[in-house]
Amino acid sequence: MDTLVHFVARRFPGSWGLLHERSADLEHPPSPGAFRVRLMARGEVQDQFDPFLSPCRPVIED
Repeated sequence: MDTLVHFVARRFPGSWGLLHERSADLEHPPSPGAFRVRLMARGEVQDQFDPFLSPCRPVIED
């Protein structure tokens, strides 16, 4: 996924968007069940953690 997001950012520098990702394989989550947000704007990609969805609670998984 990293390669694809960075390819789109380089190839189409005017593209923008958000990608929310939750995985047990995240390298540096702030807590279990945290969501990582990929912010793409003006050809650059920034990784941030979502303060609103994180940490994931069982209530939203039902």
